[in-house]
Amino acid sequence: MWSLGLIHSRHKLWSALAVRSAGIAVPECGLWGDEAVRKLKFPVFLKYNSEHASLGITERNRATTWAALRRRARQLRERHTDEILVQEFIPGREYNVSVWGNSKPQTFAPWELYLGGESAFATERIKFSQNLQRRRWILARRFRGDTQLARALRAAAQSAYSALGLSGYARMDFRVNPEGKMFLIDANANPNLAKSEDFVLAARHSGWDYEDVLQKIIRLGREAGPKSVGP
Repeated sequence: MWSLGLIHSRHKLWSALAVRSAGIAVPECGLWGDEAVRKLKFPVFLKYNSEHASLGITERNRATTWAALRRRARQLRERHTDEILVQEFIPGREYNVSVWGNSKPQTFAPWELYLGGESAFATERIKFSQNLQRRRWILARRFRGDTQLARALRAAAQSAYSALGLSGYARMDFRVNPEGKMFLIDANANPNLAKSEDFVLAARHSGWDYEDVLQKIIRLGREAGPKSVGP
């Protein structure tokens, strides 16, 4: 018994193709070694296709030349056997939208991750080092800006959730370029549920206590039940 949504979100390229078919913009991308990568425009961004938690992401994962791209791909291959996804880098601001539900998913207000510039992005060290976050003034907080953008982010997150066949809970990560166009860059089917993490904080701002959030997610899991894949 497998969850189709988990399978989809575990493969970043499949996720991108699925949400694109639902009308949601994603960065142009391809797997390292495929012909599609040769058609991408620099700068590009490299990450493991099936891993999460920013594994392997450093400042070197943003490449502006073929030499830098090949060098970083080789380094990533030395660390892990996973396929490498290469996607066009989207400059701009980063947001996430938490979603939960089964047949009728609901979204929370978007959160913005302040990284310090349009070319900045969250590395593995930044994600797990509170000291580094404090030194660089990196923080996540509820988005209080353009209500039209907030509505668009929530609608796209809800559509992506359904397109990927997700249930229970998830978090959708977006980049919005300087022209205001948003791109889904990652679908997290099992986001961190620590009290200080974005999903729980977003739920708290909507009036949910921590214990109630956990109980709700357990209840959603029981209601959804396992689903078979294949005949």
